Amino acid sequence: MSIYLKSKKTDKKIIQKFIEMTNRAGNFPTISELCYALDIDRSTFYNHFNDIEDLTWHIYVSVEEKTDFFKKNERLVSKDDFRRLIDICEENSDKILFLFNPNNSPSIRNRIKDTIFDAVKDSVLKSKGKGSDKYTIRYITDGIIGTMYEWLNDKSLPSQEFSNHLYDLVMRTREIR
Repeated sequence: MSIYLKSKKTDKKIIQKFIEMTNRAGNFPTISELCYALDIDRSTFYNHFNDIEDLTWHIYVSVEEKTDFFKKNERLVSKDDFRRLIDICEENSDKILFLFNPNNSPSIRNRIKDTIFDAVKDSVLKSKGKGSDKYTIRYITDGIIGTMYEWLNDKSLPSQEFSNHLYDLVMRTREIR
């Protein structure tokens, strides 16, 4: 196995254990706790990541690459767009729950919010020709994030039904305006 592949494998193990420990405990483990759980030296951690914030950014970037469609096209208009978003979230539920965790880095939470905010602003509200009211858009954005976080925690609805439900909620909120 090449050094590059071995390094990527170690990155993946560190990331998976970090997400697992954070999602279970609700807050970040220390680097020492993480290394102990993985049975690795701290120097191994630092060969892969600078610190916890760097590790967190790696997780964010791995999800961001999968949601690039929404950033490039800035659209969250149709039921199919919502379905695609829910599918990505479901496939990466451990990472999404980690990223939405209230104890996570504010800069990462804000970047996620801004990505969804832009998708809502540039498509859902403008599609009705009503311009953009930042308070309404923020309300919808926070609602999408909060609703997805709750659903990923309990999965009480099948993904297709949840996707349709979320789409209908956003469309109804738009009409209130």
